[in-house]
Amino acid sequence: MDAVESAMWAHLVTKVAAAVEGGDEWASFSAKQRMLTFQLAFCEEALAWRSLLLQRVGKIGFLACPAYLKGFENEFHAFASRVIAHGIDTGEIAGRGPAVSLYPKIFYVHFRSVIEFHLKDESEHFERTDAYIEKSVTLAFDLLGKQAIDSAMDFGKFLLARP
Repeated sequence: MDAVESAMWAHLVTKVAAAVEGGDEWASFSAKQRMLTFQLAFCEEALAWRSLLLQRVGKIGFLACPAYLKGFENEFHAFASRVIAHGIDTGEIAGRGPAVSLYPKIFYVHFRSVIEFHLKDESEHFERTDAYIEKSVTLAFDLLGKQAIDSAMDFGKFLLARP
């Protein structure tokens, strides 16, 4: 059953990645815009799967990786690797030697935190999730690029603000 469920979750990532990568604007997007687009599209698609996500993903925490999420993780790593390669090619992401191999794993942990935030978001149209994605992706790219301190402070203020 884990293999079947793993394939289902992997398909969800593959489906969203194919949809965003097939868009007319994709080629002109920066790596940051690509990651933002994917995560926003995933959360939109996840609305149809919300109950199952709450049951199978929302209760385990964003650092856990049960067997049924292995395909999900692998497909996300593949997508993130393409975004990261684009970011390194354009100079948006600093190529830091062997550390680059950790970037997909870092983005995966970040992506799982987005899903966890989204599942707990009670704002009317999930606008807090959209803000979380925008601010956290900006911070992640600044950490991999140049302007980390300003983004960290802005993200911290957002997290401390009351809804």
